Amino acid sequence: MPILSPAVLAQRRPDYLLLLAWNVRDEIMEQQTAYARRGGKFIVPVPRPVVC
Repeated sequence: MPILSPAVLAQRRPDYLLLLAWNVRDEIMEQQTAYARRGGKFIVPVPRPVVC
C-alpha cells in the first residue's frame, strides 16, 4: 500500500483515506479540512473501526 504526500489529495481526490496513524488522528484531520469539506472521509481502523 503506497504512502503518498498530502499534495496528492488535491490531484486524485479520493473518496476515502485509510488513516493508520490513529494516535495523531485529530492533528491530521485538522490539517486536511479542505479534503473533508470536499466530501472526503477518513477510515480509522484502530482502536475501533470508524469512518469520519
